[in-house]
Amino acid sequence: MTEGNRDNGKYNAANEAWSKNWLVPILLLMLRQWSSYGYELMEKMSTYGLAAMNPGTFYRTLRQMEKDGMVSSTWDTSEGGRPSNVLNHGCW
Repeated sequence: MTEGNRDNGKYNAANEAWSKNWLVPILLLMLRQWSSYGYELMEKMSTYGLAAMNPGTFYRTLRQMEKDGMVSSTWDTSEGGRPSNVLNHGCW
């Protein structure tokens, strides 16, 4: 990694690590306020100061949160298009 890359935001290991550490609490906070789709959640992460992250990491975290009972999901087929997985806060 070069100094230039850090300055222009292409890659910042410290920011990525910070984002991963705060991913679960921020997701729980967002899902407490509204049910949402994974893609929508990933897009809104920046409003909480988290950097864009690898979608694989993001969705693995969501699956683990569901296994741990922190979130639940249901399939939404109401819009007639492709079914979407809607996530809900699992505790409250």
